[in-house]
Amino acid sequence: LTGNQAGGSWTDSNDNSVTSTIDISAFEPNTYSYTYTVSNSCLPEDNETVQFTILPNPIFNSNNIIVSSPNCSGENVVVSFSNMVDGEYVLNFDLTLTNVLLNQSANVTIVDGIGTLEINSSVVPLVGTTRITFLSISNASTSCTTILNPNISADFIIQPSSNLESVNLSVSNVCFGNSV
Repeated sequence: LTGNQAGGSWTDSNDNSVTSTIDISAFEPNTYSYTYTVSNSCLPEDNETVQFTILPNPIFNSNNIIVSSPNCSGENVVVSFSNMVDGEYVLNFDLTLTNVLLNQSANVTIVDGIGTLEINSSVVPLVGTTRITFLSISNASTSCTTILNPNISADFIIQPSSNLESVNLSVSNVCFGNSV
């Protein structure tokens, strides 16, 4: 609460007197109103109400994700999200273990509580177990960010694709009625 002229006082929406420095660390997400009132002998009392909104931080936990596994080499990996608040989010993550790709970000849209993120097969080319570790989630429209501590992670497996090569096959002709 700044920018007020001298000689006035601040009150909250319950008409309680407050200082111009407010500790909002315990406030819940909501809209809050404060009124600044100035009165002196020359002017009639005048007041102005200001509002500010505390926006909620995005919520994300390990129960919100399922990662497709096993995945065949050359196929995209799908991370599915559920039971989340609708909105546009930016997820920051690392891939580690077999396939390593650090400090990645992806935009995810959640509609009706669900959304997906596809990890392109080109960034997970190696066969084996890879871990996706989510580091933070940001609401794209409000810029509110939650640092995930502890980080949320899930493992997925990349398997070799079936790749039958005809050079390994052979067949011999057999006369009718003979066993092979």
